[in-house]
Amino acid sequence: MYALHDEPDRRYTMRAPNIPETAKVAREMVSGLLSATGHCSLIDPARLLVSELVSNVHLHTKVPLLLLEATV
Repeated sequence: MYALHDEPDRRYTMRAPNIPETAKVAREMVSGLLSATGHCSLIDPARLLVSELVSNVHLHTKVPLLLLEATV
């Protein structure tokens, strides 16, 4: 992927149990990551997308763990 800056991409990973509370933990992780890396304008849409994604995994699968990867 082409970057508009000289900084390398950074990948962050979260492994968590497939339980209802994981959606909140994932939202907080993504919020903190975006805030720490100076991407505050992306926090609200990212929180919504992560919440939907993690909630759908919980509702529609039986996997014991989920993996969330975010690249900045």
